[in-house]
This record gives sequence, structure tokens and C-alpha cells, in this order.
Amino acid sequence: MLPDRLSLMREIITTISNFMPQTRSGSFSSAFEQGIRFSSAYRELKRHVGSMNRNSPAEEDIFRFLKLLMPVLDMRQRVYMDKVVSIIDILKS
Repeated sequence: MLPDRLSLMREIITTISNFMPQTRSGSFSSAFEQGIRFSSAYRELKRHVGSMNRNSPAEEDIFRFLKLLMPVLDMRQRVYMDKVVSIIDILKS
């Protein structure tokens, strides 16, 4: 299977950034890492939304959607989302 353009571009930029000297603030590498997280989350969310039932999302669909959002959240939002996911998981069992 051939990689799509976004994956190929990500691999190229990752390779380039690995050989770049580290800057004092590290802003390029941190911005790039954040871009990779957002790109991956976007792909997974797009795939998931495309596979959901068109009429009304099921409980499992919403639960998986929340889990897929985790990589793009900052630490505080991630803590809250983790708590929400844990509560939903407990209520389901």
C-alpha cells in the first residue's frame, strides 16, 4: 500500500527536523510535533465519522470520538476528558 501524500510529507519533514540543530526555545520541533498530533487526530476522526451511522450516532460512536480527541487537547483539557471517559466507562459497566 502506497503512503498518501500527507504521510509522505510528514515523513520528509520528520527526517529533516531530526537533522536540524535544536533551537533554544525548541519552537520548531514542538510546533511540528503538535502538527503531527493534529494531523493524526484529524485522520482518525474523519475515518470514524465516515464509518458512523448516518441517522444517529450510537453511544459507542460518541465514546470513541471522545477518545480520538485526546491527542489534540492540552494537559488540563486532557485530564478533564480522561475523567469524562472514565465516568462513561464506569456507567457502561
